[in-house]
Amino acid sequence: MRHKPQVVLITGATRGIGRVTALHMAERGHQVIATGRNQDLLATLAGEAKQRSLPITTATMDVNDDADVQSVVQQALRDFGRINALVNNAGYGLWGPIEELEIDELRAVFETNLFAVVRLSQAVIPQMRERESGTIVNVGSMAGQVTLPVNGAYSATKFALEAISRAMHMELAHAGIRVTLIEPGVFQTDFHKNVVIGRRVMKPGSPNMERTLRMRTKPPAENRLRADPIRVAWRIRQAIEGKRVKARYATGIDAHAGKYAARLAPDWLIDYVLTKALRW
Repeated sequence: MRHKPQVVLITGATRGIGRVTALHMAERGHQVIATGRNQDLLATLAGEAKQRSLPITTATMDVNDDADVQSVVQQALRDFGRINALVNNAGYGLWGPIEELEIDELRAVFETNLFAVVRLSQAVIPQMRERESGTIVNVGSMAGQVTLPVNGAYSATKFALEAISRAMHMELAHAGIRVTLIEPGVFQTDFHKNVVIGRRVMKPGSPNMERTLRMRTKPPAENRLRADPIRVAWRIRQAIEGKRVKARYATGIDAHAGKYAARLAPDWLIDYVLTKALRW
């Protein structure tokens, strides 16, 4: 093993990219602290780790709760003496046209997808500063590059995460702390099953209900594009183990396509292609 084992705290580790990353990092010999809100799913992960003799400990944590975050971070420092890397992966999708989303729904998705990233980062940075080393990996999305109809609220959180991550990348470099943003495309996870749809969209008389539900039940073209989430786990691991990291990494063919489209294609062309492809 050429790399030095590190202590890695992962949020949203109960399913999808977070779970795959936790197992992959542990397989590489890193000590993983896998966190999430669902105790049953955490118990399942802990059971698999025990069966396979993988160095994973689990902790129930609500990323939106200051006390929860501080408790888990301080316990990790007592148990392992350090947190070398933080993977901010927790998040969810909120679907619905902006005209029908409630303000409290918008606040909630920003709380989990953006403010929690800051909360966790601020909790681990002090001990990273003391050691003058550490890595923070923020899991964004290609939705932070290209916005889709119905997906504006989620995209807004990921666009904002782009700015936060970029600032942290520059602000913390002098302290020896590396910050990077991973931008996955469409991967084989339960993301669509766990999407929250705005309450007003689901009420009788909504002018957008039919189109919104159609996008959820039959994600356009995504079944053909979906890739194995281990590819995202590989990218996260490379960022943590590598000597140097870029400010951001697009991951997946569709994510790369979206990145270049956002930079090079005119807005009218992007709008035309997306609305036609999504039948909006």
